Amino acid sequence: MGSPIAAADDDGLQSESVVYISDMSPEIGFFPRFYLDYLQWNRMRFTRSHIHMEQTTGQCVVDNTSEEGQSRETCIVEAWLHDRVIEPFNCTLFYFASKTPHLEICSPGLVVNNYDSIGDLSISAQRCLPSCSRFDTSIAFFSTKQTSDDWSNSSEIPAFRLEASYTYLQYESYQEVLQTSPPSFISKIGGQFGLFCGISVITIVQVLLSIAQEVFSRIKAVVTDEPPVYYGTLKG
Repeated sequence: MGSPIAAADDDGLQSESVVYISDMSPEIGFFPRFYLDYLQWNRMRFTRSHIHMEQTTGQCVVDNTSEEGQSRETCIVEAWLHDRVIEPFNCTLFYFASKTPHLEICSPGLVVNNYDSIGDLSISAQRCLPSCSRFDTSIAFFSTKQTSDDWSNSSEIPAFRLEASYTYLQYESYQEVLQTSPPSFISKIGGQFGLFCGISVITIVQVLLSIAQEVFSRIKAVVTDEPPVYYGTLKG
């Protein structure tokens, strides 16, 4: 007989389990998470998407270490480890020794005495932007209670049932592209003027040239018709 688990009640019955879902990364985030209740049938459907964002938008980070890039969970863990452990104590936790092999393992007494500061999981969200090229997984979760009485009386029936699979064995691809370039911008401006004003860029240039020619011709006519001016001594 095994030792009782922390989630069990006084009768040794575990009424709830928690499932954490993560992509292909060493770290698993606190979200998304799903709660499985006792004697309920649960179904998960996954849909996978590949997203490629432009690097110039400032809304993502470039990471070429893998095809999927660095996950936000990995970034959050590394930022927390640096801010709460490495920076103040110059050591690392034993289960993160592979990330920082050049540092010594923190002593248990140091961790216990500074548990409140080390256990603070808050970091700046701006430090962990998503990767510009990444895979995202969306999850649809369905749950229903088992209605048969045989389920609660049979020890062979599992207390928690979970079925998880991909809806299709393929993924959707989304790529961010620039919609405006200098040639397309000029083309769009010309098209908008032609559509709403009945004119085009060439028409505007012709109108400006006609106005300039008209002004120049009027100035020239005024200068030509002006009476001559004589300089010298007037004689009677």
